[in-house]
Amino acid sequence: MQEYYSILRPEHNSKGKFTRWVTVVVEGEIVDTVFGIRAEGDGWRITHIPTKCLLVDTYFETFEGAKKFAKMTIKLYGELLDTHKITVFRDVRKQKEEYRQFHELMGKMNDFEGVLSISELGKL
Repeated sequence: MQEYYSILRPEHNSKGKFTRWVTVVVEGEIVDTVFGIRAEGDGWRITHIPTKCLLVDTYFETFEGAKKFAKMTIKLYGELLDTHKITVFRDVRKQKEEYRQFHELMGKMNDFEGVLSISELGKL
């Protein structure tokens, strides 16, 4: 089901230098009202809808892989995701062991070069 939601995108001047963040409306699929998944470049990206920020910088190889990761995040964070504060991911990371493990995984994903598949996610 295609739906529309807002994301933040960087805007650059003619020299390629970052100038500001702009809000744009994109088409994608909304997962549990918290995450939006959209096609971008060579892969799929996940946006936290209340904050308009990316969940991870990673591009997923398939829509199904992105959706699986989004659902895993929802299962872990639950109601904490229904907030407009992007710091939710930082605020809870030390409260429980699974949060710490999740943040380690997110760090590895953001360092990953290329497009990530779910099978590669298991190897991180």
